[in-house]
Amino acid sequence: AKCSAKVIRMAGMILGLFVLSHAIFSFSVAVFFLKDTNNEDHLLSNYILEAPTTTATATLESSEDKKPLSSSDNQYITRKYFKYDEAGPRAIPGTARSHGLPNAIPITRITPREQAENKTFHIHQRSNTSHPKSIIELHRPTLRRKGIDESMAGRYNWNHTHETDYRTLYLYNPSILPLHNTLPTFEKDDPDVLSADELQQLTGGDPTVRYVAVFRAYTGCNCFGPNKTDRTLMTAGEQINYLAVALLDEGLDLIAGTDVLIDLNAGPGRLKYFRQGIEDCRISLIKGAIYFLCKEELKQVTIKRKKQHLPKYSVKHHPPGYTPPGYNTNGGIKLPYVYPNINGNGLEVTLLSHCKKIGSGKNFNIFRTKSNSSSSSPIIGDSDSSYDYYLQEHPIPHTYNRLNIPDGTKSSTGTALNNVLKRRPEWLDKQQDIVPQETLPQPTFDTPDTVHSISHCEDGSMNCTQPIDVPFFGENDHGTACCVRVHLPTNNNKSRPKKEVMVGISHQKLSRQSAYWLKDVKKRYEHFGIDQFVSQFVAYEVTHPFHIVARSGWFCLGFANENEFEEGTGSTFAGKNTGARLDIFNDTYNCPMIHFASGFSEVVGNYSRAIIGYGVNDCHPRMFFVDKEEIIRMLTTG
Repeated sequence: AKCSAKVIRMAGMILGLFVLSHAIFSFSVAVFFLKDTNNEDHLLSNYILEAPTTTATATLESSEDKKPLSSSDNQYITRKYFKYDEAGPRAIPGTARSHGLPNAIPITRITPREQAENKTFHIHQRSNTSHPKSIIELHRPTLRRKGIDESMAGRYNWNHTHETDYRTLYLYNPSILPLHNTLPTFEKDDPDVLSADELQQLTGGDPTVRYVAVFRAYTGCNCFGPNKTDRTLMTAGEQINYLAVALLDEGLDLIAGTDVLIDLNAGPGRLKYFRQGIEDCRISLIKGAIYFLCKEELKQVTIKRKKQHLPKYSVKHHPPGYTPPGYNTNGGIKLPYVYPNINGNGLEVTLLSHCKKIGSGKNFNIFRTKSNSSSSSPIIGDSDSSYDYYLQEHPIPHTYNRLNIPDGTKSSTGTALNNVLKRRPEWLDKQQDIVPQETLPQPTFDTPDTVHSISHCEDGSMNCTQPIDVPFFGENDHGTACCVRVHLPTNNNKSRPKKEVMVGISHQKLSRQSAYWLKDVKKRYEHFGIDQFVSQFVAYEVTHPFHIVARSGWFCLGFANENEFEEGTGSTFAGKNTGARLDIFNDTYNCPMIHFASGFSEVVGNYSRAIIGYGVNDCHPRMFFVDKEEIIRMLTTG
């Protein structure tokens, strides 16, 4: 009897432990019905995702909005759940940089570290400049009274002096160009590298140069987070965009003396200066030439390293009222055109040619792929390359246009590009041979938005009896950065080779223009703040029609750390202003409200890594190395 009692007690303890472990497992795992696909080549369709370690899944289980997806075969698949600040790619330790660029942005135009979190100081700095201003006033009667040609209204004021301009310039949204042929191991048949002469001109023979980086330099910021009712910090004083250019070494550190500041809006362009049509430039190497893609304009440039000396250029060399020919006009400009350096003198940027309007919108990216005869996309000119080049207009749904870029190694004048692309090409209005993708692959892991939806009326009203539920972030993403190459596994078949894909980054934000979350008829999200960002990795096929084969879940990128500040070369904001955090779905995350991944590139000499560069709250830049295995994990198992 005693033996039987012991057995019964032991069995009870085992049963109790089993029930307890089952309860804990149920608490931490979200279980969904997923519809499997019979397409053998569809990536990830048969993945069984492991349970996460986070306990935040309780939110997923308890939400009233949770609606399991239907399934034809009732296959259970466990899915990981992450908070946005837990889900993002992890930087390789010690590789993160937050640049300050001491020559391009001198000490008179930076915010002292002790004032970084003083909003009053920031607002005062917005108008701390000399007169006249950068922009000729728009009030035409005043111009007539002063005897100034009315046609000058809104243009760049050539007499503006930067010598007594103390407005803070906020540096952010970096784009990084790898110079692969700075190493002897580069692919010598790659058409998208600089010639030996142009590489020598760019680096000045410095063997430590590995990258060119460009940054947006702006007189406004969101260091304290966007506010839908108080726009003082973004509207006080003039809103002027500049471009900072610098050379970086293999560790992403600044090559001393190579950082300069130029004004692309005050050069040849299609818009008057006050429109500030050039911002957030991406830098690319295409057919042996360097290009800036800035919103709707594509500019072919050369960058030359200069010996350190005092610049010859000065506004004092020009009489009052002098306006250089071609400044914000459509004629009278002769190419090549050397942009005057506002600050710094270690580089010289020369415009060879430019497309005044390559598309409508912004955040475009250019990607290349091996020439594919099956693609019938209309192109500009005849391609003589083994690669085709595409302008990515939207990442999801994936839309793009095929284009031809003149061979930069054959002409230094850029005449071909200027003649072919100077006006909007007809093909931008035509239907492309984009094969619609009926369904998109499901994100590889779940995040707080998974259980939230927008209930809206088909007629656009806020009063209907049968509203339609759509995912909170939808499937119409904003462009961000593209592309690096990785190899993803296909299904669970280890005997099959991995599949090469192009990976880009897309984003969603709570935009004040669309305010889509306010269209929810249940009015559940009216308390949400504006301009809050989340991002995801998107993997595309490398051949036409470039279908999407995998998507990660949503994530955010983090703040810079205190140790990323270095006197002279680091941002004074590194580790500061961390109060403006992503705040959505009744939770606050350890990441900025705004992170814009403007840079995503390969690493020189190390195919196993990539570089991610982004702006932190439109306040300062950050970039870091990431292992591609980390990207693959996020696109496969989460």
